[in-house]
Amino acid sequence: MKKLIACLLGGLMLLSVAATPVASLEIINDNKVLVNTFYVSDFADLMEATHDLKAGDTFTLVSSGPGGNAWMATAMMQYIAELEARGIHIITETYGLAASANAYVWLASSDRRVHKTDMLMFHLSKMGNGRMPESEKKLITQHLDGIFRQRLLDVVQDTKIVNEMLDDENNWYTGAEIIKLGIAKEIK
Repeated sequence: MKKLIACLLGGLMLLSVAATPVASLEIINDNKVLVNTFYVSDFADLMEATHDLKAGDTFTLVSSGPGGNAWMATAMMQYIAELEARGIHIITETYGLAASANAYVWLASSDRRVHKTDMLMFHLSKMGNGRMPESEKKLITQHLDGIFRQRLLDVVQDTKIVNEMLDDENNWYTGAEIIKLGIAKEIK
């Protein structure tokens, strides 16, 4: 059975003079793929790297990092759902830290795994101070928040817990707490 491992180090930037995010999909070996940011080119590379997967194949995606672009996170969440609908077994794992967009991408699969000592952070979306009118920012934020809140509700199946998970600006959980909530299995 084919097994690929993708490491999503979302939002992680290698600083250069221009502080430009490095966008690449790096094939480490036959069983490991590293994606180091949440940008369009990375998503396209990830799709290309997984296009030969067939029903019955297993794909492991390791989501580790401080977060990234919410739109790319929702696109990756949708893509994971599409792969699962095609009969591909998707495993998402954390490694150390999965915050913000990384946490939601990790949450996307049906088979989620976490180390007890990992840290995960969930929050509602945030829009920067760009030139977009406030009314448009509000609509986009409501749309993204609806996607993230619904995915948490689909997994947790308890509105009270989901509301608690999203009631503060940044809500941190250890892997042990995530396991106790029944959201994931333990990686041993």
